[in-house]
Amino acid sequence: MVIVKLWKYLQLRFDTRLAYNPLLNYKMQFRQEALIGFFLAERQK
Repeated sequence: MVIVKLWKYLQLRFDTRLAYNPLLNYKMQFRQEALIGFFLAERQK
């Protein structure tokens, strides 16, 4: 997983996975995801 912080509250995340679930399918699955996240954090007193 690679996370790039663009600004204080904005992240760009790239995730690559190799998955195997014999209950659904006997083939290996290769997954790639790109996510944009907006994070709002409360200020601590």
